[in-house]
Amino acid sequence: MKKLIALFVIATLFACNSENKPKTTAENSEVSNEKAFEEVVEEIPSTFIPEFLSDISALEKVTAANPIVYFQEIADQQATNKMSITKDNIKDILSSAKAYKHFVIVTGDHTIVKITDLENSKPSGAWGASMPYAKGYIKKGDLIAKEDYINNIIGLPDNQVRTAYFFD
Repeated sequence: MKKLIALFVIATLFACNSENKPKTTAENSEVSNEKAFEEVVEEIPSTFIPEFLSDISALEKVTAANPIVYFQEIADQQATNKMSITKDNIKDILSSAKAYKHFVIVTGDHTIVKITDLENSKPSGAWGASMPYAKGYIKKGDLIAKEDYINNIIGLPDNQVRTAYFFD
């Protein structure tokens, strides 16, 4: 019985000790990553979206590791409307875009396009819709500027996440 009590006391001491022990390097890394993200979010200027919408090259000035993700973080908060794009709803989204001043599509974390002319469009068999002209960037390490019809920039319909952001 004494051995059982001694074993219980030792187990309790180890349990209490592990709760108060210093964080491991991995735990500290997670905490510092969270703090870094919070600091980045706090540093987001409220003028970024208007600057980007008037001149897409503003994306090149972003110092974040991935400027497209940076745009998404802000756009999620500031866009007037946001919709997920699929082959089935692309026609409706393009029709809805006419009601907004600005329309941006992001594919994953690697492609962003700002539609420059909804009227200048070209039929896409793959998408089953007439796709408008746009300017944008594809991130392959660096940002690579693109200017073409959106189907040639955002790619073929597949399981990638494509998001439409609408701004007044």
